[in-house]
Amino acid sequence: MEDYLDVFFLGDCEDSLVEVLDMYSKQLDEEGKENFSKKSFLESVCDIEGVYVPGLTKIKSYGVVDLETAPYPLVQPLPLEDKDEFVFGKSFILELERGCPFNCEFCVIPTISGKFRYRSVEKLKKIIDEGLKINEREKVVIYAPSFVHPKQKEILQYLIDKELKFSVPSLRAEMVDEETLKLIGLGGQKSLTIAPESCERVRFDIGKKVKDEAYYSLLEKAEKLNFKKIKMYIMIGFENETEEDLVEISKFVKNCCKIFSRKISLSINTLVPKNTINSNKKPIDKKLAKSKFKKIKELLKDVGPGGRIKIKFSNINSSAIEGKLSLEEKSL
Repeated sequence: MEDYLDVFFLGDCEDSLVEVLDMYSKQLDEEGKENFSKKSFLESVCDIEGVYVPGLTKIKSYGVVDLETAPYPLVQPLPLEDKDEFVFGKSFILELERGCPFNCEFCVIPTISGKFRYRSVEKLKKIIDEGLKINEREKVVIYAPSFVHPKQKEILQYLIDKELKFSVPSLRAEMVDEETLKLIGLGGQKSLTIAPESCERVRFDIGKKVKDEAYYSLLEKAEKLNFKKIKMYIMIGFENETEEDLVEISKFVKNCCKIFSRKISLSINTLVPKNTINSNKKPIDKKLAKSKFKKIKELLKDVGPGGRIKIKFSNINSSAIEGKLSLEEKSL
């Protein structure tokens, strides 16, 4: 992208964006017109933390802000006439945390977001109160890469006490107890999302050290509490992945289907290689990926009596293109 963009903002940009815009405004003349060269402007901003200017910046430093003091987008406008449905619907988006305390090898979050940080309960309550007053929304969408805020129960209870509906992101199976699931249900959420990624052996190998039993336990609680649907994400294409691992993935999925008797939406994706991850950095072998998808389809052909299990495979060609872009292949 260096051939097309002059300035990149890396990591958190609340501080760096303000500095760049401030630098830009200071260099305008009295009539508000640009009275400087592009080169001089880029030279003036290239040393700002979190700013990368191709050809000028030597060290690509990532911006990291203090979430307690960083400005929050309380005003979240929607078009008066929305012809297309929004991803989150007409909701107020509440960011609890950034970064991740875990270090899964396939994930870009630790690289792009820096160390794990979260807002205090007091700060979040203030954001909720002010944000909902401004936007007049009745639902809150909680954004959190890992949703492991130490006071998550208190936050959910606060939303319930205010008679607000809410939705939570993907859950870490080993860190969610029955009380948390009850609160999620009281918030109006009918489905849960989990990301086992692969079979247990591969999962541990890539740094996501969560046993199958943790997922089974969560599904048992979800069944007991009458959740209507489970969304589950699996990836193939990890290094050292074997055909036996695909068999183990199918066994794991079948066990999940036995435990949870309602709808399950299973998304099976190809691992997209990236320079910012510690796992596979090789371009996707489309022929191999297709053969693995075919194998899993065969292994799971008898899953889902009555159509309650929906299995969706990612588009391999799209994933391959995304991988090439992520690996900085300028030939594209």
